[in-house]
Amino acid sequence: MKSLKGISLYPGAAFGSASVIRVPNGIPLLPARMIEMLAKSCSDSPLEPMDVILVAKDYEYASVMTFPWAHVVGIVAEHASIEAPSGNVPAIINVPDLLVNIEDGDLLLIDGDHGAIFVNPDGMTIAAYQSEKERISPKRRFYLDYQDQPAVTIDGREIRVIARINTIDDFEEAQRNGADAFYISAGADLLPFEITDREQLSKLIYLAEVADGKPITVMGGRDAFDYAALLKVATRAELTLCLPGKYRLEGFHDIQQYMRELSGELISDNYFVSDVRLAAYLRIGDILDNDLTGYPISRIVIDGSDTREFGDGEKEWIRQVSSICRSMLTPLELVAPFPTASIITQAISLGVSGMIISSEQVQSVKTLIRETDEGGNFNVSYNDSGDESHDPKYVLPEDK
Repeated sequence: MKSLKGISLYPGAAFGSASVIRVPNGIPLLPARMIEMLAKSCSDSPLEPMDVILVAKDYEYASVMTFPWAHVVGIVAEHASIEAPSGNVPAIINVPDLLVNIEDGDLLLIDGDHGAIFVNPDGMTIAAYQSEKERISPKRRFYLDYQDQPAVTIDGREIRVIARINTIDDFEEAQRNGADAFYISAGADLLPFEITDREQLSKLIYLAEVADGKPITVMGGRDAFDYAALLKVATRAELTLCLPGKYRLEGFHDIQQYMRELSGELISDNYFVSDVRLAAYLRIGDILDNDLTGYPISRIVIDGSDTREFGDGEKEWIRQVSSICRSMLTPLELVAPFPTASIITQAISLGVSGMIISSEQVQSVKTLIRETDEGGNFNVSYNDSGDESHDPKYVLPEDK
């Protein structure tokens, strides 16, 4: 582990992979790490956007760069002008020999409060910051127990297993079973409709704390959530807002722009905020928007709530959406209240990279995935209970 020192430009702590921006002849080049990710995503299944910390000689170059396939959580730079504007992520400037000491792909832990940078930090350092720094501790943690390990197919493809949550009991069971992330619908017991904005903020903060470093997606209409609350809670957890695809391209861009403007206002009022990702929710068979590839989203969620077996038409529709996701470098996730062996293996073969299931099903689905290859071939016998009693615990609400 190496430690570097600079001057704090914006406070907060962040943890992510280094992406070094180089500017030969005044032209900023895409970080090598991102080129590698782009190539892999095009040839394989879409990957979850990386949390990256941009490393640059001049802060100004890094501060204006955005990447749809990466989540920028911090910036460190060798130089910055006196009037360099601060953003809404932790930033450290005037770091001597920065580019000599950091390479693409290095893990970085940065402390914007004290201008400290840790390169490839050891476990003790990470643990110390997770316990002491409120704004990093919920954002990302390492889980070493077997049940928390990712579900990887026989041929090496990782499939996220995500728990649908309605009550606190669901949340606790999902954590015990090793869910990779959590989906919560507006109107669920944990997020009822008829509450004030202050009450919603309190409940979202509680969910971020219980999630303990695992991503959360909240699902609902565009009027179901207080956007200021989402932006504030995003400093505590990786947060995604999933909206119905019916809002189309213009609607998604309007929501994104509104959150950007609101973020700026909250920062001016000395609130800590962070980016909230967007996702699009589609029901299997929906007419696909020709502009879908232009949506500012980090993933697509498709609803298989009424599906116990995919027909030919449904398979072809999922293939189309999977192809769109590959072109956008975004994951495709399936809501599957009835995750039989047939549904899971077919979904994997069709390009689905995440399964959204009930909390009690997490471990059994992870086991099934580990015995399946990317083509959906299942290599050991699976005891499908045939239990059809797991009715969906929620239906995505329309606008509040």
